[in-house]
Amino acid sequence: MAYRFRAVQHIHNRIRIDEYAKLATNTLQLNQLLKKEADNFKIFSENINPEYQDFMKRLKMRTVDHKDTPPEQIGNYFYFSVEEPFFICSRKRIFDDGTIGNPETIFRIEEIPELRNAQDEQKYRIGSPIIRLSDDHTKLIYVVDLHGNDRPTLGVKDLKTGKIIDRIPMAGNAEWAEDGRSFYYTLPDEHNRPSKIFLHNLNEKSENDKLIFEETNGAYYLDLSQTKDKKYTIISSQSRSSSEMHVIDRKTNKTQIVASKEPNTRYFVEHNKDYFYLVTNKDVPDFKIIRFPSKTSQKHAQTVVGFEDGLCIDEVDMFENHLVVYCREKTIPKIRVYDLRTMEHKKIEFTKNKEEIYSIQPGVNMDFYSKELRFTYSSRLTYEISYGYDLNTNTLYPVHEKTFSGVPYYANKFECKRLEVPSHDGLLIPLTLFYRSGLEKNRNNRLLMTGYGAYGTRSDHSFKYSQLAAVEEGWIIADAHVRGEGEKGVQWHQAAVKERKQNSFLDFISTASFLIAQGYTRPRLMAAYGTSAGGLLVAAVMNMRPELFKAVVLDVPFVDPLSNMLNEESILTIPDRDEWGDPISDVNIYNEIRSYSPYENLSIARYPPLYITAGLNDSRVDYVSILKYVARMRQRKYLDSKEGLICSQNIALDVQKTGHFGDGSLESEAKMWAFLNKIIPSPSIIQY
Repeated sequence: MAYRFRAVQHIHNRIRIDEYAKLATNTLQLNQLLKKEADNFKIFSENINPEYQDFMKRLKMRTVDHKDTPPEQIGNYFYFSVEEPFFICSRKRIFDDGTIGNPETIFRIEEIPELRNAQDEQKYRIGSPIIRLSDDHTKLIYVVDLHGNDRPTLGVKDLKTGKIIDRIPMAGNAEWAEDGRSFYYTLPDEHNRPSKIFLHNLNEKSENDKLIFEETNGAYYLDLSQTKDKKYTIISSQSRSSSEMHVIDRKTNKTQIVASKEPNTRYFVEHNKDYFYLVTNKDVPDFKIIRFPSKTSQKHAQTVVGFEDGLCIDEVDMFENHLVVYCREKTIPKIRVYDLRTMEHKKIEFTKNKEEIYSIQPGVNMDFYSKELRFTYSSRLTYEISYGYDLNTNTLYPVHEKTFSGVPYYANKFECKRLEVPSHDGLLIPLTLFYRSGLEKNRNNRLLMTGYGAYGTRSDHSFKYSQLAAVEEGWIIADAHVRGEGEKGVQWHQAAVKERKQNSFLDFISTASFLIAQGYTRPRLMAAYGTSAGGLLVAAVMNMRPELFKAVVLDVPFVDPLSNMLNEESILTIPDRDEWGDPISDVNIYNEIRSYSPYENLSIARYPPLYITAGLNDSRVDYVSILKYVARMRQRKYLDSKEGLICSQNIALDVQKTGHFGDGSLESEAKMWAFLNKIIPSPSIIQY
């Protein structure tokens, strides 16, 4: 069958043969291949069913007690939401005498017209929508991705009548104008890139909307936000490595540029008391914060938070008299609170939770004049605690804590620690380990190694319910924070882009070798997991060292980067050139991508058992590219004579009716762990 789809490509005086290049254009053969893989996955599911049922039973031993978010005050209301089973947003009125009214539900996901006849399965796949309240709290805009394919829809609800009064398909984000009768929104181009911003008047036809801004450079994405003081609407134009910032004065509707495009320079903007505040990496290795009068320019800027070695600024929040900086100091999350009247700052100290590794998530914090900062704290050992921090008294206090019912959970029975592992060039790679207390480094532990290695993405160290269940069964979770990620800031990311991409793979291999050498595990007990660009990382390493892992999970993996980056019609090709390079114009980049592309480098080898997922509605990683990878893998993989067979060639492809982020269900998590438990059972029953 492969011969029918074969294409020969001549580029840079090189010949590239792709036997599945034309698969996407043959609907009949594509559907036949999908059916064949679906039949194989059914066999796979039947064979892992005992392990699946066992893992689901473990997951159901505990349930979450509190599913609602703690209320946050915005103006004269307390707002709160519930995300299970489906998203609900509610509020309580605060009256002049201080009394609080009864709860009022202002939005349910089921209200969306397109979902009125939808099955619950589709509703479950929809994440929390973007919600934008009008200044007078009488209307709201919702933006929701109905199918997980990055093609959202926008609606407007009148909170007085309870009716949906306006809809704009494909609008990706929105912000209200000050009058409450109009709003700005983004629309995508033919590549699904947000490229235009329009102004829409309620109850008028969208065809008459006024074009406010257009970004013609295909590497840049437009987005909308609002300064915390509600003085300006922000138009941000962001590529992977640079940005440009415009603002619209909400009173005069005049537009001005705050920061122009410069190579490898990024900006994020806020405003307070006639000053623009910019978070930028201009002229420094990582980010700093500057400010200048809003009627002048950057030429008059002064530094608020300067660059510090080891300091990575992730996000900022603005209050009337305070600037809150979410950052990392030598990879550990911190919160600094700057008093804008004195420019002195204090650090929020977590005296109760003395953990080495954790995550901090900013709260909604929409009220510019609030004296309280809200955020959530979570770690592998602590589920989730919402904290309040009094900006005037510098007092930290818990507001809400999520807890379990069912089988007791004792955090002191587990450990999470950070190590540093030397890579091939001597650079130290951060490694996070999560395991049961009393671990013996006797090479007899099952271990799942994960990594991402791209886009400067920061690791999430929050509580993960399915990982807790696996660790209770004796697994070790090892997160390798390889170059290409953002764990150690901008330079850490830049150390593995374009022609330096090999650093990610070598870091991952060095970390795996360290875990084996230190006795944490051995290859027969070690598995690897990667999602999206992390799937590229793991699949590339698997090509380089097929004997290193006993089992591999590739979740919507980006396994055919060369085909994607050579296709200028692909959604992410132009924006992603900052990450992978341009193989069309640069022969060195072409050679580099070809040297590590998982699809290009599949060889005749004894690859480990594979569990792979793809999404039919995935707009970021095309399911056909994954199908090509599986088809070529089936041609070249041969089985170990001692390897038990659970499906055809021990390659299982699960093509789901979802987008890039899957359905996020515990059932999907249980399938993965059932596969791993099947291939790597408890060491006590492993046959040698």
